[in-house]
Amino acid sequence: MNSGILPAVMSYIRGLDLINLAFAYDLIVACKDEMWSIKTILKCLDHFKRVNGLEDIQPKAGMCYYLRKLLHNRKLFASMKLKGEYETQLDSEWLMGEPTAYPEYPIVWNKLTVPKHQFLLWLGWRNRISTKVRLRRFLHIDTRCVLCSRGEEDKEHLFYGCPYALNIKEEIGQWLGIQWKAKNDATMKEVLEHIRGRRKRQIVIAGFAAVCYAVWRARNLRIKQEKVLTVEESIE
Repeated sequence: MNSGILPAVMSYIRGLDLINLAFAYDLIVACKDEMWSIKTILKCLDHFKRVNGLEDIQPKAGMCYYLRKLLHNRKLFASMKLKGEYETQLDSEWLMGEPTAYPEYPIVWNKLTVPKHQFLLWLGWRNRISTKVRLRRFLHIDTRCVLCSRGEEDKEHLFYGCPYALNIKEEIGQWLGIQWKAKNDATMKEVLEHIRGRRKRQIVIAGFAAVCYAVWRARNLRIKQEKVLTVEESIE
């Protein structure tokens, strides 16, 4: 079989919504690599499809599962545009769509941040961290912060407003030579954007991630083991 003829055959088959590599191979072998014969058969198939109304057929309750599934899949690829040679990978990419872009991605995943700190920070930026306020949607619990008892334990309080977190920030800030002024994720992002120098920005991000991890660890130990950590112990 002449493998060079396959891309041309696949492009013709796609026009009939019959994308199937095995069918293409069988057609080429049956026609002995004669492109004229292949085109003739495909034209007959196209005519048969239009005459019998197969283009407009819709899934119905009485149809078998596999036919309904085939008709459903045909709709998924109806608006797909093919550029160049057909590859099965193009189908997967079409179904997945455009990847979601997260502006916080470069903030979280940098070389200087400890991996376990990165994971917690990523959950925080995505609002997926299991604070008491978030858990209250499913459980009947006391939402007071266990570290200070001065406010509800949501993400903003835990990482930006809790006195315990502020004390840790002050200690780490002295090491890094910075002052933490951000009150929430939005202002934190603004602060990071105004830091000059990529290296310094990465250091600040790593420091903030370390603060969040220390606070979250102290919070978990207090709840799960009733163990109280001082600020100094959390920093260590």
